[in-house]
Amino acid sequence: MTTVELSFKEKVLEDYLRWIMKSPKGEINIKTKFALGKFIISQVKPASVPRKSFSYGDVATIRIPLANLKKEQQFLYFNEFSTEQINKALAFYFDLDFRQFCVSGREKGIKTHIIIKSFMRMHNITNTDDLFERLKKRDYRRRELLDNYLASGVKLIESELYIV
Repeated sequence: MTTVELSFKEKVLEDYLRWIMKSPKGEINIKTKFALGKFIISQVKPASVPRKSFSYGDVATIRIPLANLKKEQQFLYFNEFSTEQINKALAFYFDLDFRQFCVSGREKGIKTHIIIKSFMRMHNITNTDDLFERLKKRDYRRRELLDNYLASGVKLIESELYIV
């Protein structure tokens, strides 16, 4: 295992990665059994001299399962582009999980604030001052968008039925 620093745009993305990789404290052990783990490993850059990884501010040390590195590749880092791509992938997976959690909770008749608090607690996400409100707004906007898509689809079907 080799260590390298990874920067996160938001603390919630680090918490989410820790939950996925089951590394609650200390270094985050990246596992290749997850698609996200494979993607992160694919973004690492080798160098023959030590280089500092690009940083947004919040940085965590990750351990990646790379062995037998050649001498000219023994120093690993993430450049700005790869750091951005990893953060986008983390945000995508987080959003996908959050959306599915909300849909499943709503199907069971659970209130929105309980769904969001449960999601945060189950995923070990640190609650910041505005995170709960941001997640609540994200859920509301997504529901509005889906309701509008559904209404448009129904209108389209109805108009096609009456054309004949």
